[in-house]
Order: sequence, then C-alpha cells, then structure tokens
Amino acid sequence: AAQEAAANELIAAENPVQPEPQQSSEPQQIEVPGVIGQHVDAAAQTVAAAGLAYATSEVESAEPAGTVVETDPAAGTPLNPGAVVTLYYSSGPAQQTQPPATQQPGGSTTQPVTGGGSCGDTFGGVQPHVAEAGCILKAQFGYTIYGLRPGDPGDHGKGLALDVMVSGPAGYDVAEFALANFSVSYVIYEQQIRFPGGGWQPMEDRGDPTQNHFDHVHISFNP
Repeated sequence: AAQEAAANELIAAENPVQPEPQQSSEPQQIEVPGVIGQHVDAAAQTVAAAGLAYATSEVESAEPAGTVVETDPAAGTPLNPGAVVTLYYSSGPAQQTQPPATQQPGGSTTQPVTGGGSCGDTFGGVQPHVAEAGCILKAQFGYTIYGLRPGDPGDHGKGLALDVMVSGPAGYDVAEFALANFSVSYVIYEQQIRFPGGGWQPMEDRGDPTQNHFDHVHISFNP
C-alpha cells in the first residue's frame, strides 16, 4: 500500500493539474466607422449601428450643409461599446447675396422674396427661399405644411425645413418633386432618407409613426 501511494504521488507530481484559462472581462472593442463625407443623419445611423453612441457639432465649412467633415475620435480608433463619437458637420457654404430684381416679359419686374413666399405664408418664419418652396408645394399638392420649430437643434430650428403632412404612396410624389425642383440637402419619408442623386436609405426605428415619418415628408433645404 505504501508503494502504491508513493507511485500515485509521483504520477501527480509529473502531471500537475493545469488551471483553466480565465476569460477576459474586457469588452470587445469597436473601431470608429469611417463616415466623413456622409450626411450627419446617415453617419449617426452608421455609428449607432456599430454599437457606439454619438454627439453632433456644427462647424464652418465649404462642404454642403450637413456633411460630416471630421470625427472625434478618428475613423479606425478602437473604443469600448457605447463610447461617444462626435460628428462634426458642415454649416454649409456662406450664403450668397440677394439677387437683384429681374425683368419679366412685358416690362414688369419680380423682386426677390424677402418675407413670406409668393402665397404670403411664412410657415412659422422659415427662410425666404424655404417659404417660397412651401408656397409652390402647397399650390402643387394642397397638403398642410409646417415649418419653423423654435428650439429645434436641427434644420427646423434654422428655418431650413418643411414637413408636408401626407401619408401613403402620395408622399413619394412630394419627395420626388422637392428633390427635382428645389435646392434640397435631403428628404425623409417612411423611415427612409434620400439625398439628391441617390436612392432611399433605411433609417433607425424612432418608436412611433410621426418620428419615423410615416405621416409626413420632411424636407431639409440648403441655406
């Protein structure tokens, strides 16, 4: 028995029990996606889809309004899930001076719009060119249109956006008309966003039909 015990001790010494490797508690890091050149709304969706949070900040730039020109941290930087990426987006090129009155056939002149649109509606006090677009949309389609939203951090607060209250397939007619006839930075409808020259892109679910733009077309205009 003593010899057997000694043999077992020798075997145990030669074959020590290896400890099980412990799994790292560190979360798998996520690289900041490259979104420079995208519109800030689309870039925010990309960052959120990657598992990161985002903040936005407007900066002066010659790039089109809403275009992301820089991120902090830079693209490719590894971050823990939920870390914040700041998206710096362009405020747009400097506004051009008001054009002079133009001569019309028959000798009459047309003055540049300085207040409401040609229909007299300011849509809450939006920019003059946006008000004029609103008047054209109202004449073309007849839908209720909302504009300025004081306190809104986006284009509604700057007087650069209109909401055309429409649902169903007719909303796409409004969006197509706006893209074809006005200087538009983007339109949103039925949880999709579209930029001039591009196709419809899906957006994140914001929780209700209005936030997801199922009951209106959002139109953002260039300054």
